[in-house]
Formats: sequence, structure tokens, C-alpha cells
Amino acid sequence: MIDIANKSKQDDLTTENQKETIILNSAVKYREETLEYNKLRNQVDQEYYTKVHGCSVKAKE
Repeated sequence: MIDIANKSKQDDLTTENQKETIILNSAVKYREETLEYNKLRNQVDQEYYTKVHGCSVKAKE
């Protein structure tokens, strides 16, 4: 009976660890997508200001 209770606790911990891993992976993917979006947005903004205002400031790469 004790083995069954311990097995149940281990299964619960495994499930919790899997949930936590899924959440963390999702957060990492979201951050990566956000960074990529921001890079593209900054590039578009830089091209706009260069074209419209004749700005000579170069974007940081």
C-alpha cells in the first residue's frame, strides 16, 4: 500500500514537472518571437526615418 502511495506522489510530481516545463518552453518561445518582431519593427522604423527624413543615423546591429 505504501508503494502505491509513493508511486502516486511520484506521478503527481512528474505531471507537475511536465506542466512547468511546458510553461517555461512556451515563455521562451514567446520571448524569442517578441525579440524577432522587435528587430523587424526597428528595421522598418529605421528605413522609414532614413527615407523620409534623410536621417544619417545608422541602426545598431
